[in-house]
Amino acid sequence: MAWIYRYEWYSGLPSVLKTCIVYTAAVFPCRSVILADSLIRLWIIEGLIPHQEGRTMENIAESYLEQLVQRGFLHIFRSYYHNQANHPIRSIVLQPTVHNIINSEAHHEKACNEEGFSLVTPITSSDAFDEHNNPRRTNIYNPNLHRLALHLPYQFNHISSFEKGPELQCLNYPSLHSLFFFGYVAPVASSPFSFLRVLAVFSSHIQFPEEYTPCWLDGLINLRYLGFIVCLVEGGSLGKTLDCLGKLKILDLSASIVSGLSEFIKNSKEVKVVGPANEELPEYWSPIPDMYQ
Repeated sequence: MAWIYRYEWYSGLPSVLKTCIVYTAAVFPCRSVILADSLIRLWIIEGLIPHQEGRTMENIAESYLEQLVQRGFLHIFRSYYHNQANHPIRSIVLQPTVHNIINSEAHHEKACNEEGFSLVTPITSSDAFDEHNNPRRTNIYNPNLHRLALHLPYQFNHISSFEKGPELQCLNYPSLHSLFFFGYVAPVASSPFSFLRVLAVFSSHIQFPEEYTPCWLDGLINLRYLGFIVCLVEGGSLGKTLDCLGKLKILDLSASIVSGLSEFIKNSKEVKVVGPANEELPEYWSPIPDMYQ
C-alpha cells in the first residue's frame, strides 16, 4: 500500500511540475539547502518553464514552486527579508524520503518524461575518486549526456580554481549543456565544454589569480548562465574572463561573498548580476548560510 501511495503521489503531478521536481532532485544532493530564487532562475534558463501569454517566466515559475511546496515536495524552512521589502529570501529543502522517492520513480520511468526531458546525471565523490583521492576510472559514459552534477563534499580550507589539472574521466562529455559542482570545482584538463550553456558552483571557496591567467572558463563561448551560489569567491582576474564570455546573460552570486568584481558589476550592461551578499572577505567562512542575516 505504501508503494501504491507514493507512486500515485508522484505520478499524479502535472508533467511540468514533475519535470521541475525531478530536475531539482537530480541536481541537488540530499539534504541540500536550496535558494528558491536561484532554483527558479535555473528552471527558466534550462527551458523547463513554458511560455504563457500575459505572464512573465518568473511569475509562472514562482507559481510552480508554490504548488510543489503545497503538495509537500519542497519545504520552506527559512524566509527573511533583505533588500526587497515585498520579496523574501527563501531557503528550501527536499526531505531525504521525498528526494529518494523522486529519484527512484524518475529512474523507473527511464529518467525521461513524456516531453523528452533528460534527467541530470549525478556523480558523487566515491564515483569520481578512489580511497586515495585519485581520479577513478568510471564506466559512466554517455556521449549524449547533456546535464551532469558532481556532488563533492565541502572541505575546509580547500580552495578551488578553474586552472587546468588532471581531468576526471567523468567530465569527458563534450556534449554537456549544463554542469553543476557542489563542494569544490573538480579539475579539468582542457576546455571540452564548447556547448555548455549553464555552469553553477555551490558551497565552494574559489580563487582566481590577481593577474589574468588563461583558464578553462575562457572556452565556454556559449555560456548563458554562470552561478557562484553560497560561495566565497576571491575574484582577482575573474572580471577579465567574464568580459570574454560574449553570450553570458546571468551572473548569479546569490548568498555569496565575492571580491574583485565591483568594476565588472558596475559596468556590465548585457549581463544581469544577482548579488553578491557581501564584497568583504571574512577571516572565517562556511558554506552554511548565515541564519541571522
